Amino acid sequence: MKTLEKLEDICKPHGVTFDYHKDSWGDWYITFDAPPEMCWGSSTATVCCYNGGPLSGVIGYLKKELESGFYEADDEALRITGQGKYAGA
Repeated sequence: MKTLEKLEDICKPHGVTFDYHKDSWGDWYITFDAPPEMCWGSSTATVCCYNGGPLSGVIGYLKKELESGFYEADDEALRITGQGKYAGA
């Protein structure tokens, strides 16, 4: 799909990855992972989620999230997500 390809193009330079699925009603659920050992600037989380909307709205959502930037994940976020010194634990 063209929108998913555009998402990849937007995400890649920032080190963001994503997973998605579409439910039987046509709503999209997309989880965006911040770069390794980072959190989204808009929250204290290593992921942000686009939940249950039309695919046409996701580009604007992602751009707004990217505007907030990233910051280094604290020890608790790394522990919960199994990153950094907690990788493989």
